[in-house]
Amino acid sequence: MALWKGTILMSEKYPSYVKLPTECDPQTIPNTPYTVRYSLTAKLNNHFESKLLFILMNPSHATDLISDETINYCAHIAYTDVKQLKIGSVTIVNIHPYYEPKSFKLQTIIEDLKTNHPNLYGSTMEKNKTTILQEIDNANYVFLCTGLVPKEIVDKDSYRKLIRSIHNYLEEKVEFVFLCKGDQNKQFYGEGHFTYHLNPLGGQYVNKAKKFVIRNTEFLEVPNEPEIALTHYL
Repeated sequence: MALWKGTILMSEKYPSYVKLPTECDPQTIPNTPYTVRYSLTAKLNNHFESKLLFILMNPSHATDLISDETINYCAHIAYTDVKQLKIGSVTIVNIHPYYEPKSFKLQTIIEDLKTNHPNLYGSTMEKNKTTILQEIDNANYVFLCTGLVPKEIVDKDSYRKLIRSIHNYLEEKVEFVFLCKGDQNKQFYGEGHFTYHLNPLGGQYVNKAKKFVIRNTEFLEVPNEPEIALTHYL
């Protein structure tokens, strides 16, 4: 098991097709109990060069040698479900960089940093956004899975604006993105054109992906593109 921020967590091994150690550099925020991860890149055991980027909500507890369920889902999708794309590496970035396995506790971290360490909050968020934009530039393909706005988030307008800014950059820089959904979802995005998380809480599996383009902050299906079956949860 792994110890993270004073909490015992069940660690997971990286799949055998992931080369270790991964590229990951967790950093503690001075004078706080919090740790940030701006990105994690896992190279796969093949000779391909295409890069797949996942944009998610916030890190759980994976490091360079210890994985977690969501990271393994990303690796499985890259290695198995979209193998026709010949992915050689997977990078994961997040809307917020703060390690917290339970996304509904994210507001507590945000509130504490904003109130007691506003400069640190500003600098970590700015570096995180810069990292996201850089990784979009470096990627060949993008899975956009930031999740809906958590109900616990108090400043929902700022949260929405942050995600919209990422959408705007994607619209400018990439041809299309992959969105995901489960059988419980009617379409590939939720209210306000926010995307579903790859590994939502509550045991509701995401099992389909499809190509979309972003036009004026809205998602439009790419014509004649079939759904892709996601098998990471099986």
